Amino acid sequence: MFSFNYLSLLCESLPKGQSSIRRGKILFAISFRTRSYPFLLKIHNLFYKKINDNWVKYISNDLIFFLSPRVLAFWFMDDGAKAGTSVYLHTKGFTLVDVYKLAGMLHYKFGLNVTVQIHDNRPVIYIKAKSFQLFKSLVMPHMHSSMYYKLGM
Repeated sequence: MFSFNYLSLLCESLPKGQSSIRRGKILFAISFRTRSYPFLLKIHNLFYKKINDNWVKYISNDLIFFLSPRVLAFWFMDDGAKAGTSVYLHTKGFTLVDVYKLAGMLHYKFGLNVTVQIHDNRPVIYIKAKSFQLFKSLVMPHMHSSMYYKLGM
């Protein structure tokens, strides 16, 4: 709901609740859709390109200009996980080349010590323990307090 409240003026309807079962556990999620404003196409094009009439996920080089601590926080809240004193950012929908590009952007833009690991034959970004405090200082001011558990708090 935190994300929806932040983006509500761009949304076409109220969020919808969903549940699913993964690995024997019941998971709950809330989803919402944004309106189709032309200026949002610029964001869409940072992550998708059309190849043979199909939209394919990719990482645009221009994404580096849009990365910010707030973007990193929302990404982490949605698709990140703590692993001991380290952090994973899930990127399993992208190619290995694009995930390495994204890892490089995180290192260049924020000074994070990152690597790419393979989980279930798909790449994920691993933020090393020596960068955990820096990562935490970047994202925490932009996170909802209910998500602090992802930082071990």
